Amino acid sequence: MTRPEPSYGQEGQPKPAAIDTGDAQFALDLVKAICTDVGPGLPGTPKERERAAAIKKELEVHLGAGNVATEEFTIAPNAFLGSLVLSGIFVIVVALLNISTGTFIGISPLVTAVPSLVFSIMPLLLFEVEFVYGFEIIDSLLARDSL
Repeated sequence: MTRPEPSYGQEGQPKPAAIDTGDAQFALDLVKAICTDVGPGLPGTPKERERAAAIKKELEVHLGAGNVATEEFTIAPNAFLGSLVLSGIFVIVVALLNISTGTFIGISPLVTAVPSLVFSIMPLLLFEVEFVYGFEIIDSLLARDSL
């Protein structure tokens, strides 16, 4: 892959320029090469490390080894899956409470209807807090890997 040389402005500093077709083709070729050479893989796996090494190697060729750095980061491989399991449990509890509403003699239907309403709202709140606002409630309990 060959990347077009940047044009330089005053004092040898690169001029910021819009992405042209050469830059886009370079990026596309890099992605194709990584997909072909390394192949698919899930986040947090050794394949992800191989993809990162391939990108670093290519950038070092074009930018110089001193201008490329990698950073360690932490990942929860099962992120957001915990909230799906908990939401499923809430749905099952709601179904059981709704089925049992009014079946117990001497117990008000409100005893099962109110918890059913609360448990039916919980998955929506969990979704909003985790996905919309980005707070890790369930995910903070999951195992994490450093990459």
